[in-house]
Amino acid sequence: MLREITVSVRALAEFSLQTGDIALSVGMLERMNEGALGHRQLQSMLGPGWVAEEPLTRSETVEGTLLTLQGRADAVCRGSDPLCVL
Repeated sequence: MLREITVSVRALAEFSLQTGDIALSVGMLERMNEGALGHRQLQSMLGPGWVAEEPLTRSETVEGTLLTLQGRADAVCRGSDPLCVL
């Protein structure tokens, strides 16, 4: 039987940054708010075929384990070839 693991993009990023500090620091809340504002501005300018906050999932078999990575993209244009992701 194939072993299965599902992990979120956020959990993978947190794991890969274990040597750093991802805890809230001075000024971080302001930067987070600025980033959210930037995302909303970008998404408001998306053209036809673009979808904001699109859930994405990718599965690959790695050394006998089915690994599924899931998360959300800021914007996706599914009408393009290849798929465009922001």
